Amino acid sequence: PISMYKCWNADVQSYEDGSIAAIITARINDNTNGNDSGINPDHAFIYGRYNGMSWSCTYLGQAGKKMYSSEADYTGLGALHPYDPNTIYISTHIDPDTDEDITYREIFKGFSEDNGETWTWTPVTQKSNQHNFRPIIPKWDENNMALLWFRGTYNSAQNFNAAIVGIIERQSDTVKLMSYTDATAANTSFSDGSPLVTTGPDDNQGPADDQWHLRTGFGNGNTVLTSAEAEGGENAPALKTMVIVPEEGTYDVWVNFWANPSEDWRIKAGLIDSEMKIYRQMACKQVEEGDHDETLVLAGDGNTFLYQAFLGRIHISNNHIFNVFVDDEAIQTGTTSNLIGGVARTWYDGISYAGSDITLSISENEKLPIEFSMSQNYPNPFNPNTTITYSVPKEVHVNIEVFNLLGQKVATLVNKKVYTGTHSITWNAQNLPSGVYFYKLTTPYSILTKKCLYLK
Repeated sequence: PISMYKCWNADVQSYEDGSIAAIITARINDNTNGNDSGINPDHAFIYGRYNGMSWSCTYLGQAGKKMYSSEADYTGLGALHPYDPNTIYISTHIDPDTDEDITYREIFKGFSEDNGETWTWTPVTQKSNQHNFRPIIPKWDENNMALLWFRGTYNSAQNFNAAIVGIIERQSDTVKLMSYTDATAANTSFSDGSPLVTTGPDDNQGPADDQWHLRTGFGNGNTVLTSAEAEGGENAPALKTMVIVPEEGTYDVWVNFWANPSEDWRIKAGLIDSEMKIYRQMACKQVEEGDHDETLVLAGDGNTFLYQAFLGRIHISNNHIFNVFVDDEAIQTGTTSNLIGGVARTWYDGISYAGSDITLSISENEKLPIEFSMSQNYPNPFNPNTTITYSVPKEVHVNIEVFNLLGQKVATLVNKKVYTGTHSITWNAQNLPSGVYFYKLTTPYSILTKKCLYLK
């Protein structure tokens, strides 16, 4: 028998049929008293189900040891699917199928066909070199799910070195195999469009000279663009790689970089040069065989492997071209400017993209836009309110401003990132004189201007 102590709730959900489900964690087979820092008890997961009349409980498996030294009963926890009580996710370093200690906490998906009495387990993460813990599923709808969790080192609520990672599942999406474009001098320049200049090519470590180094003998195409390999670190200029896709359509985009899983190699990248983000090996997916429509080099010398970070989804028009901006990021974690290099180097090795067939259950008038547009305000002339409608084909920062005939800005209506779709904003001009005004929509990809008339 299993003795349990200090039970507490990890997650609870109610469902439309009136049932309630809960995931409970408990200390097991250990009633040790003492300072939390001095004990390290085992824990278990229990699944509870209320059918409207009574509760039933099922032992799920071991939740493992404590997450960090000062809290004896803090574990990786679990999450219930908000629309399906027969689907759960748990974080544990004990495999629920084999009871084997797998060292690092992994996320496992549990599925039950008998209302929670028995469970089938599928690993969501595998072979990790960082802990994966505290899964959560924000409520969305029955056809879409976002599973989020921490990955990294968690020393306390105020001291952690971790990232939020996740998986999005949309029943409306069918994503194809990825295609790969190698970063070469033919398609890669400095971000301002000037020709790429590097040290090398050679198979040596690049010097700390604030320049990219073309290192041979590694990566796809037998080359990688490297920076901050020396211990002192360096800051190389931002790059731009042009990618040509075979046809117009919607594409998911990834940046590929090499990393040593025992070190903190990273890359900075984005689809817009002003919106690049830092991606670290610890929070990125290792590229696996079968991910692409061709065979890639996935492992190298010196415990290095190919990783990738998801940059976003974009719609490519009939020019079949998009750009990815890439930079190095050898700033010591926890600081704003200390260059370190070596353990925090950048090895850049090209772009991956995959076409996405999106099926949307929406009416003909609600289809996603395929270009940036802004309609004439309505009503026009107006007094004092008018509505401006605009559409964006991808998530992007939008700025909408209003100017008078002298070119003076009189109002800012929008200044934020907006999601793909059609949006409306109402402008109230009651404090302005009658006259002609111009409203301008600005994004990194387009500038649109229209005229309107305000009559009091």
